[in-house]
Amino acid sequence: MIKQRTVYEIEYHEVEKLVHEHFGVGHDPKPYNRQAYNFVAAEECGNDCCIEIPSVSADPFDDDDVDYYQEEIDQFLIDGTPGNLPNSIIMGLLCQRGLIPPGNYLVQVCW
Repeated sequence: MIKQRTVYEIEYHEVEKLVHEHFGVGHDPKPYNRQAYNFVAAEECGNDCCIEIPSVSADPFDDDDVDYYQEEIDQFLIDGTPGNLPNSIIMGLLCQRGLIPPGNYLVQVCW
């Protein structure tokens, strides 16, 4: 059966820009002695691909995610250090702040 769904498309560097601007994460961690956010590195993907991030919402965490990532989520919200947070959680935080709408995402990676 064919099903129809809405999928938002965004380029990886646009996700990075939103994170850098709204969570105080720099492109270069050296001046702030903290880790920079890099979508491609976090996803461990190559060039010329699309990464699906389904079900991004303003309430992005199920109980297991909150328990497992809570310390890193708290640190990220305090000082913008992304640690090992998956892109799905970071995009959920962007959605919580009203920076992206809830839904399914296809992130295009091409440099």
